[in-house]
Amino acid sequence: MLKYIPLLLLLPFSTLQAQSLPTPVETKIEKVVVFRSGAQVIRKGNASLATGKSQLIFKGISPKINPQSIQVKGEGDFTVLSVVHQINILEEQKKRTEIDALEQEQKKLVEDIQREKALLEVYKQEEAMLLKNQDIKGEQTGLKTSDLREALDFHRQRQIEIQSKKLDLQKTIKEYGEQLGKINKQLLNLNQSKDLSTGEVLVAINSKTALNAAFTLTYFVQNAAWYPTYDIRVKDIDKPLVIDYKANVAQAS
Repeated sequence: MLKYIPLLLLLPFSTLQAQSLPTPVETKIEKVVVFRSGAQVIRKGNASLATGKSQLIFKGISPKINPQSIQVKGEGDFTVLSVVHQINILEEQKKRTEIDALEQEQKKLVEDIQREKALLEVYKQEEAMLLKNQDIKGEQTGLKTSDLREALDFHRQRQIEIQSKKLDLQKTIKEYGEQLGKINKQLLNLNQSKDLSTGEVLVAINSKTALNAAFTLTYFVQNAAWYPTYDIRVKDIDKPLVIDYKANVAQAS
């Protein structure tokens, strides 16, 4: 009997561990109100609740959240017991679309520069070969004047074409290099400023019956703002001014 006691003791503990894991709730952003400093985010989602006490977890939330601003509302015959905010540094955020696009452009520019440099090297080798052959032609004796003139004309024309191609390629490589430098600088700035950790909200629930509940999660985030700008237009000096009022919105939450 003693051999079976450890196994019997472990089974309830394993079952308790499985039941204690919080249930993830998938939510979507329904509305955002942007203030001059910060923004209010409203998310909505559904979750299946079992009878009794359970725990829900809302994942994929900005790490710039203000914990004191978190509000959780639900529809159904249950009670929200507690709301806890935490940071998860193990589950990193997905790369922003802007970073992905810049990295793709960066990769393409590197490939373009390599291709243009390879083509430039081909023209340099052809130029070296032409110069060598021209020296050989000049050293040979017994050539007809017409043949020598024809050979010199060919070398001259081809040299002009090669020099023109080299200049075009060098200009293109320089332009690609300048674009690549700007992209590298922008990527460095974005990668340094982004926070890969994610925010999570744990919600403890006590439900009288099993049901499917709808939840609304509201919170305030930093790193968002807007500022006004104005466009002023006039057709003529004797006409009234037309002023357009615009809002410039920015966020890095």
